[in-house]
Amino acid sequence: MNIHFKTTEILYIISCVLFVANNATQAWIFFGLGILASLIRFSLEQSERLEKEKKTKELEEGIKNFVTAAQTGLVMPKKNTSSLH
Repeated sequence: MNIHFKTTEILYIISCVLFVANNATQAWIFFGLGILASLIRFSLEQSERLEKEKKTKELEEGIKNFVTAAQTGLVMPKKNTSSLH
């Protein structure tokens, strides 16, 4: 199991240390920055996830269109065997 400490977690840890050291003003500032950073990270992850889902949906539609076209003979037309040389 890999544990990754990013900016948000570091800001929360600094906030806890400052609360323990009786520096409430600075602790609340770091805590607020941590919340802001977590909201930004969450929104970026969600936008990436939605973009990936959109690309997947477009790919599925393309595959469905290709299969439908192949079944109706639009992609690979039948060979004309009536004219032999």
